[in-house]
Amino acid sequence: RNKPQPEVPVVSRFTITVTSNHVIVTASLGVLKKAHETLFSPGLPLDKAQAIQKLGISTTDKIFLEFAEPFWSPECNSIQFVWEDEAQLESQAYPEELWYRKICSFDVLYPPERYGHMLSGWICGEEALRMERCDDETVAEICTELLRQFTGNQNIPKPRRILRSSWGSNPYIRGSYSFTRVGSSGRDVEKLAEPLPYIKNTKPLQVLFAGEATHRKYYSTTHGALLSGQREANRLIELYQYSFGEETTKPNI
Repeated sequence: RNKPQPEVPVVSRFTITVTSNHVIVTASLGVLKKAHETLFSPGLPLDKAQAIQKLGISTTDKIFLEFAEPFWSPECNSIQFVWEDEAQLESQAYPEELWYRKICSFDVLYPPERYGHMLSGWICGEEALRMERCDDETVAEICTELLRQFTGNQNIPKPRRILRSSWGSNPYIRGSYSFTRVGSSGRDVEKLAEPLPYIKNTKPLQVLFAGEATHRKYYSTTHGALLSGQREANRLIELYQYSFGEETTKPNI
């Protein structure tokens, strides 16, 4: 006899609309580069869209390797990698299969009582994106071979655990740090941070922009991102204080 089958819940698709007087957009520069044309309707003003395209964002990743026991000496703080055949390189980028040559060093994390026996490596640029496409096992093996090659110690074991970032391939981030690349300037940072709409005599500060890429002085930093959020909050506080004379306490920044 067949058993009755459990009912399968029906999932309906529907749209939720949120209405507000103000929106603070904190999407990263990488996301804005990829999707600003579809994120905003109507689209962004031309000068703001051009600022997004002019400014640069690149990828920097960390690779953490945890070992059961340290193979480095107690006074060791860092293991630096210098390749002897790099002086004649015509390109700043490595061939795809040599992405690991962009790992410049592994730093020892202290104290071990807090971190365990941990090394922290850095990799940036296109090579970081190639690293992100590899699996953990491959990255762990390559890093182990690097450490054996540069220390001369062939008995270094594979790490018992690996943890790494993937800022470039994260679809909600698409990069690590913004920068003013050739052809851009601090004015582009200011234009990116400017609230919309530009037109006077309309409802002000409908769309505001925050995030590290919008801070003229501290772009590419965490504190720049924090300060930019406080900046936009203060814009709104001052707007309502001016418009309604409300006794609103302004944050002490």
